[in-house]
Amino acid sequence: MRLDRITVSNFKRIMEMDIALGDITYIVGGNNSGKSSFLQAVHMAVSCAQRASELGQRIIAESRLRYCPTGDFQQLGHVKPYENREDGSRGVIEFYGKTNDGASASYKISLYRARNFFNIGIERSGVYPGFGQYICDYNTLFSVYVPGLSGVSHQEEMQSYSSVFKRAAGGEANLVFRNIIRLINEKKQLSILENFLFQIMGPIKFRVNFNSEKDFYIDIKVSFEEGFRESSFVSIDLCGTGILQITQIIAYVILFKPKILLIDEPDSHLHPSRQARVAKVFENIIADYNCKIVVSTHSRHMISAAGSDAKIIWLKNGRVEADDARDLTQMLMDLGALDQIDKGGAEIIICTEDKGKYALDMCVKEMGLGGRISIISYNGVSNASSAVIIQEIGSLFSKKPRIIIHRDRDFLVDQEL
Repeated sequence: MRLDRITVSNFKRIMEMDIALGDITYIVGGNNSGKSSFLQAVHMAVSCAQRASELGQRIIAESRLRYCPTGDFQQLGHVKPYENREDGSRGVIEFYGKTNDGASASYKISLYRARNFFNIGIERSGVYPGFGQYICDYNTLFSVYVPGLSGVSHQEEMQSYSSVFKRAAGGEANLVFRNIIRLINEKKQLSILENFLFQIMGPIKFRVNFNSEKDFYIDIKVSFEEGFRESSFVSIDLCGTGILQITQIIAYVILFKPKILLIDEPDSHLHPSRQARVAKVFENIIADYNCKIVVSTHSRHMISAAGSDAKIIWLKNGRVEADDARDLTQMLMDLGALDQIDKGGAEIIICTEDKGKYALDMCVKEMGLGGRISIISYNGVSNASSAVIIQEIGSLFSKKPRIIIHRDRDFLVDQEL
């Protein structure tokens, strides 16, 4: 099958959202713009559909869900809680694409509050053979949701594949991190994980120690030293959070081979130089595993390194503000964060074509205007589009800032200038 587009209605921050997917889709936007809501909606819809299919029921207990981003399901409604009435408040997620024989198809999953409290109603409709059947296959992870990782436990007991599968379906990555590495090692695929990670951080070697007859906890050590001397191996939980998160993302793909990988801000704990490398690794994952990747990010380094086929979607206030606006997104990120737009932004924006803006930054700082003036560079953006993009920037800020464009005359005749 092929997945081309997903719509989400009435889920958390989102009232209506329609996103056309590339092989890799980057979702950017300020805080509370709907980035995480979209990722969670997709994963929850898949999880609910698979659970309903597994149990053969349309009504299931909230406690039996594989995944839910909140402890009170009915509060996921955008404006008001989900209701039991057929014409009442419901969450709707619909998948569009092609069946495995190339025919156009869609599959809709509706979520609502069942008659009894703590029960969830799940309605499924659309093309099932060759399309919906893959979404509802409870023996696979059609989607994998990777939230921000806050670290891993110091010890982890051995768990069966079934238990690891359930944890992974629930987005509980840090609880089964070592078990995932162990299972990959048992499948003789640890070198694949190491090769992917090598592209991001250089030499890396894992060592998995677990004897099922005598060990209670899984021992995983890692070395980043070329040559991998015995003394260079350290416990995996001593690694930085960024390394752990990227390792987890790649390991999920290798072990579970999802159709769509949903990643929430993988750049949060990574150095900028590594953020750009992660974007390239994502492209290799797509080529090797034939899965779609949707990434929410604040990293202009990842956006800049994204291939020409990548989709760039900018969200604001729970809706799509710009579809495939690569140049606009990079310029907005140069302001430091897209959050500034939602908070009001600067009173004045100086847009300079110079790549180096140090002199202008120093002038603003010495004049004591740092909080009122932001300076961004549109270096690398084509002259034909830069004026349009800069104009769009002004319309997006709630304060409607004054915009000053600074550029050189550079070989321009009077008419061109």
